[in-house]
Amino acid sequence: MFCSKCGKQISGNSSFCPHCGASIGAVTLNNNDDYDLPSVSPKSRLAAALLALCFGIHRFYVGKIWTGILLILLELCYGVGCVWSLIDFFTILAGEFKDKDGLPVKNWF
Repeated sequence: MFCSKCGKQISGNSSFCPHCGASIGAVTLNNNDDYDLPSVSPKSRLAAALLALCFGIHRFYVGKIWTGILLILLELCYGVGCVWSLIDFFTILAGEFKDKDGLPVKNWF
């Protein structure tokens, strides 16, 4: 049996999930069933767009830490980070920018 909240396996006689602590009913899943995963990022598109104007801070916001560091270093050392941030800004506005999990940042708020 699997927890319907977090999807982790639980024993058949549990009244709560030992992983997430939810007191919810459990459902049985076939091996071929997929979990209901989110299709868009929970991050705000408006916040990411505004942070993109701050030379790479938006990448930290969506969880892309290493590319955020790289972008800031490029800006400080060579002055080209602003081009990358500008491209990201328009990608965010178009709704095509993805967070660290590969989910598109589409929600405005």
